[in-house]
Amino acid sequence: MRLPRALEEELRARRGSRVVLDAAELARLRERIAEAGGATRLESAVITSYGGQRTYLHHGRERAYVSDYERSSGGTGMQIQTVTDPIVDVLRTGLVLDVRPTVQGDRNVALDVRFGRTALLAMETTTLPFGVVSNPRIAVDTVRTSALVPPGGAVLLASATRGKGTGGSGGGEVTRSDFTIVISPRVVDR
Repeated sequence: MRLPRALEEELRARRGSRVVLDAAELARLRERIAEAGGATRLESAVITSYGGQRTYLHHGRERAYVSDYERSSGGTGMQIQTVTDPIVDVLRTGLVLDVRPTVQGDRNVALDVRFGRTALLAMETTTLPFGVVSNPRIAVDTVRTSALVPPGGAVLLASATRGKGTGGSGGGEVTRSDFTIVISPRVVDR
């Protein structure tokens, strides 16, 4: 979600890029968001896992591109044929959230969180004798952290992308984009 700027800056100044809130603090934060004109919900997902099991969420775009060529030769003793095959790679841009929850004590949840954000700055091309290859230039923002979240609480992770690309096709500038990810673990009994 995108928080009101003043509230986001206050949270960062108080606790840095990671904020652990208990249930009462989370309720107060929701009240303050409502008072400040609200937050913008960008996306939402619910993921269920067993304790200790990793959950993985990707939100973004995947695109295939030719990164190189491979040549191979073969045939019979009398005739040899050379074949050129493209090597296709996949560029994944957007957000990746990887979380491993572990229930501890009285329904507290220990979270191991990995967050990644990749933005394409430019897709540059080079012509080889066998064809055209692409070389992506990307901006990457990554965070890995762990936190003990009390029942009804949440972890807030702040993210920002800043950067400029030059030349090439597919863009030139990544605009500043700040947002906060809210992870609210819930223990569900079977």
